[in-house]
Amino acid sequence: MADFNKVTRMCFVLPRKRHGGIEIVITLQRLEMERLKADDRFAKDSRYNGHMSTASSPPPGGPHNLHTLHGDVLHEVLLLSPDRKSLRHLILTHPAIYHAFKARRRLILRTVFKMEASFSPPDMVAVDSFLVRLQVKNPIDGAALREALWPRFEPLLPASFPSRWATALLACYHSSNLKDDALVFTKRTTIQLLDHALPPTREARTFARAAIRTYVAANLVENALRFQEAFLRRLDPRSPEHSLWAKELVIRYRAIKGPEQALQLQLSNWELYQTTLGPNSDITLDWARSIVHEHQCAGDHQNAILFHQKVRNSLDPTTAQYVAWSRHQIQMLQRLDQIEEALLVMEDVWRHLQPDSAGYRAWATQLSAQYEAVGRADAAVAVCEAAWTAIKTSLDRLPNDRTWKYYAHGAALMLAKAYRRNNRKEDAIFLEAISKSLRAS
Repeated sequence: MADFNKVTRMCFVLPRKRHGGIEIVITLQRLEMERLKADDRFAKDSRYNGHMSTASSPPPGGPHNLHTLHGDVLHEVLLLSPDRKSLRHLILTHPAIYHAFKARRRLILRTVFKMEASFSPPDMVAVDSFLVRLQVKNPIDGAALREALWPRFEPLLPASFPSRWATALLACYHSSNLKDDALVFTKRTTIQLLDHALPPTREARTFARAAIRTYVAANLVENALRFQEAFLRRLDPRSPEHSLWAKELVIRYRAIKGPEQALQLQLSNWELYQTTLGPNSDITLDWARSIVHEHQCAGDHQNAILFHQKVRNSLDPTTAQYVAWSRHQIQMLQRLDQIEEALLVMEDVWRHLQPDSAGYRAWATQLSAQYEAVGRADAAVAVCEAAWTAIKTSLDRLPNDRTWKYYAHGAALMLAKAYRRNNRKEDAIFLEAISKSLRAS
């Protein structure tokens, strides 16, 4: 420093004191220092605190400079900075001051930023954007600055912006490996979140997921499960988010409480959705499918069929869902060689179909083939005749309708094939001629 002082001087203005005064650190030669102390104009409005010689250390008991003070004293001095800019200038004055700051960086940043925000309220959206960028580079600083403003947001949970702030603060804790702080913050904030009567926002749901991950990371799976159950009760069962949370809860039940408890939870959720959304809802049917799959995975095929039948009976027979569930139940019964039961389901579907229903002729063909397979040839022909008669009646009402002509062409061919399988060639030839004329027209 002595060689450096031969060509220039360095001066640092420390942060302004609360009473309005300032402290200046300046490099001077010994002679310059003596002249400055003897100058009455300098002594009129200022006070000399001390100096540090480059030649030797200050004598014991003599005057102290700022950077020679004890670390605890420097810590208190740093806390007096009115804003982050002043704090930055102060810690750059000397390595000793910087080390004092570094030792208690998080506390000092939190205190100074809290004081700065109280003097001049910041733009919270801009602050949040800045802290998001800071979190990537220095998560410990991000945690300190978010902690400073968190008391403002905590009473406003589960509003969107406070919830987003809480999620970011929890992420800072994890990135900084502050596991204990993360867990304490999670426990306190989840209680606040559940105490409010307002429905959780999307940002609140995001924080809740982060809280569950925090509990799991701390091996507190029971805490995670209880919070997940409580949070699910806060969600509206008519919203898609409720179903997503419920499915995640089922997975956790299966891992912690076993498959039987998971199945009971699935059944209770299916009943809830059946009441709130209706039996034909996609969400209700999705849960019903998962319950059937759960029974099948456990090897309980008979209960799977019984529940499947219960769901099918709750559906409107005129809907596509009813036909789809019936088809699935037929396949389940056939895999278990319960052919007669499968045939009853097919007959039930056939009774509810109309000639203009989607898949009307396909079901007639399938039912006829099933009758043939069990040796009921007359019933197989009767089904094809009934289909032809119903479609022909509709065609007679609309003789020029191309759609009904197409349906009648297919029904006539289906019945002709059934006649040929039963050695009724003349009837088959007659219907084949009708089919050919319909196709030509």
